[in-house]
Amino acid sequence: MNARSLVVFATLLLALLGCAPERTLPTDDTATVRIGMIAPLSGELGADGPDWRDSARLAVREVNSAGGVLPGRRVELIIADGESRSDIGVAVAQDMIDDGVVAIIGDSASSATIAVYEVTRPAGVLLASGLSTSPLLTEINGALEPAQRFFLRTVPPDDRQAPALAEAMYSQGCRNVSVLFADNDYGRPFYERTSMRFTALGGMVTPAAGVPYTEELSSYRDEVMAIASAQPPPDCVALIGYPASAGIIMRDWDSLSTKPEVTWFGTDGVRQPGFATEVGNTALIDDFYGTAPVTDPETPAYNRFHDQFFATFGNDPVAFSSTVYDAAALVLLAIAKAGTADDPNAIRDAVFQLNDASGVVVQAGRLAEGLRLIREGRPINYEGAAGPSDIDAFGDAELAYELWRFEADGETFERVRILE
Repeated sequence: MNARSLVVFATLLLALLGCAPERTLPTDDTATVRIGMIAPLSGELGADGPDWRDSARLAVREVNSAGGVLPGRRVELIIADGESRSDIGVAVAQDMIDDGVVAIIGDSASSATIAVYEVTRPAGVLLASGLSTSPLLTEINGALEPAQRFFLRTVPPDDRQAPALAEAMYSQGCRNVSVLFADNDYGRPFYERTSMRFTALGGMVTPAAGVPYTEELSSYRDEVMAIASAQPPPDCVALIGYPASAGIIMRDWDSLSTKPEVTWFGTDGVRQPGFATEVGNTALIDDFYGTAPVTDPETPAYNRFHDQFFATFGNDPVAFSSTVYDAAALVLLAIAKAGTADDPNAIRDAVFQLNDASGVVVQAGRLAEGLRLIREGRPINYEGAAGPSDIDAFGDAELAYELWRFEADGETFERVRILE
């Protein structure tokens, strides 16, 4: 029987959100397996959140079209806006747990994901993120016994990207760098690791303590003036944050009458169309460089994901759509592999059985084939849209990194090179 999507308003009262979560439901009356998704549909990452939401929808549609994640049981995807905020993410996650979800895809901002994990872990609900890159999540899992770990991500931690950013800046000729960073669980450790590596290369961070900023303010004039007046003056500026605030920062920098000539660098957090939208005048970020995990590799798996996404939703997927899809796919395949939606430990353990080197390769966009092989008792090796999706003991994935550049004429992020 074919599945269709309909939106209903649940009884969960999300006062902070101002609206109820969206549910994608099958049409028949069979018992469903409930999975939650906390998506940033507003707030710092709101401009690109709809594509990330749709990536999870795409994976669920594949599974439901194949008859469901378990025999006779299709998936009900409950989607709510977490606004990239810790308080709202926690409230949403608790409501989803109370509503019987067996796993949650999310959150987006690392600070929010860390807070949500404090709620999902004691409940034995698997949390899978395709967006959160803070190394603090690795440390949290590392402090737990393996049986207590219920978090995974399909993106690598920033203790790998931060040195890559420092090395990229140094190789581009930067010697005095100012670092403007979001004062949160994403920005702080990223700044610390970037600064450490850049100084080890022989460069100078000016001011040495960096320039932290609070998200979602209406002005960052004080912060950009701190950079403009730094001594020695910077020749490059690294911006570690998210699109909404970053857009204001670039406009405030442009408004300064006196400032040094600098080359700007960003991170994965601003490699989004939403950043260009927030800036407004894209000439302000022409030749803006940055680093990010490669989430659109030139592989058959990614091409299939891209084509299916475009055919379904009518637009190209933004960066990290593939990693969100992979997070959803791993959750769905793990439930199928466990053979139950009622055993949290079995679901968590099944994640590590989805990349069997001796198994049949199952690529993104072919989840139905993966379900069939699992039901036949055959091992599989999931090859995700963004890459292999091999999850290590601490819940982390491994991807290559790129140096990117924003080109104002075409309003596109161009890959300069793959970073070694």
